[in-house]
Amino acid sequence: MKNIRKLFQLSLVSIILVFIQIPIAIARGGGGGHTLGGLLAFTSPNQSDINNLISAANTREGGISTKELGSGYELTGTYQYRFSGTMFAIMVRPSYFMQSQKGKGTSGGFDYVLSGWTLFPMFKMIPLENSFIKFFMQTGVGYGSMSGMISEAGSMVTFKTGSFGGVLGLGAEFCFTDEHCMSLEGNMRYLPFERNIATDVVTGNGFAAGSLTNAVKGQEVELNNRDLGTTMSGMLATIGYVYNF
Repeated sequence: MKNIRKLFQLSLVSIILVFIQIPIAIARGGGGGHTLGGLLAFTSPNQSDINNLISAANTREGGISTKELGSGYELTGTYQYRFSGTMFAIMVRPSYFMQSQKGKGTSGGFDYVLSGWTLFPMFKMIPLENSFIKFFMQTGVGYGSMSGMISEAGSMVTFKTGSFGGVLGLGAEFCFTDEHCMSLEGNMRYLPFERNIATDVVTGNGFAAGSLTNAVKGQEVELNNRDLGTTMSGMLATIGYVYNF
């Protein structure tokens, strides 16, 4: 999480310094056109329920070194169309999300894996720009799907979930030519998952938290007599390349 904050802060400082040194004009409307891009996002969704499981497993195994789920990563594609003569654009963004942690105790291996995808149609506004930099704001609503696996010393449950959410952010594009640009973004996304449905259950030595022992295929996974929660919510520090044509 500290590395993500440092990257985000560095990105904002870089943008501010560029704004100070380079004259910026209020956007009078670009020529329009299409944009394709590939982006890498660093994020740290707070998986508190699964981290509680990891803590319980560490205690049961006498202090194994399984770390809590921390940083996650997303590979994102983007397609944008900017309306000719305006500062407005629309985008479609699919992404693939990954977050995992592994450990080993006296009873066996301990794996906690989350992965999934999102698809967000978005609206973008470019209020300030010149030939080198474009400052933008963006927002959108979309859908995310997540799959997960909790494996503790021979016991395993896999699950799947999905939900709608929203995203809001800002950033800048640094264009070395009219076509080739680097993008830096900071986005805040709201995408929690409250119902995780078990797709497979293997009963072995039992989970560290007893309520997961009762997981049943096709039913909601529960932790301490309530629904196990997962999330893709949080800040995304994003860097990538975009191509205008």
